[in-house]
This record gives sequence, C-alpha cells and structure tokens, in this order.
Amino acid sequence: MHGLHQDFLSSNRLLFLIILDCNDMTKRTDGF
Repeated sequence: MHGLHQDFLSSNRLLFLIILDCNDMTKRTDGF
C-alpha cells in the first residue's frame, strides 16, 4: 500500500509539473 501511495504522489507531481508547463506556454503565447 505504501508503495502504491508513493507512485500516486510521484505521478501526481509529474502531472502537476506538466500542467504548470502548459500554463507557462499559454501565458508566453498570450504575452506576445
């Protein structure tokens, strides 16, 4: 169970980073 929880947290973090990256890109294109 602990291992599964760790996987969930790491995948969530990865998803969060991807979302942040996408937001960053849209902000950049909006700025120009």
